[in-house]
Amino acid sequence: MGVVSSIDESLDNTRVGSAASPQNIKKKGSDDIQNNFLTLLLTQMKNQDPTNPMQNNELTTQLAQISTVQGVEKLNETVGNLTGQLNENQKLTTAKLVGQGVMIEGNKISLFEKQNPQATASNEVIATPFGFELIGAAGKVVIEIKDKAGNVLKTIEMAQGLKPDVYRYEWDSSDTAG
Repeated sequence: MGVVSSIDESLDNTRVGSAASPQNIKKKGSDDIQNNFLTLLLTQMKNQDPTNPMQNNELTTQLAQISTVQGVEKLNETVGNLTGQLNENQKLTTAKLVGQGVMIEGNKISLFEKQNPQATASNEVIATPFGFELIGAAGKVVIEIKDKAGNVLKTIEMAQGLKPDVYRYEWDSSDTAG
């Protein structure tokens, strides 16, 4: 019991309180690395063999190593900050797209059934709207919709003489037979 009470009395509560914030921990960790390095270096120099002292290049190498470690720590912190800023920017950009139509590159059209409570026969099949972009004028544009096996389900001929622009199309999921 005497050992436990002496351990309890020796706890330093000020250190526990100051370590609560992550910034203090990070800064303290960086300072600890440098302090430990300098303590180790001084101890090494004090205890070296007087007939074979530490060479200048050894000392320079050790000093360069601690500088490299500190540089890597700063680089990691900077990259972390940039990543956080990019994530925030992406969230803001995404929020601007709510309610807007967005076209992404692809070569597939998804089909799904819309559950229609008023339908008496079958549910309506709906295709994903798609679009295409012309970077130059086109005399004739033909869209071929194929199944997984590569068989042409439908051929759609667009209007003649389309100008450079982005065009949207909604397929009614019918094939060439209707």
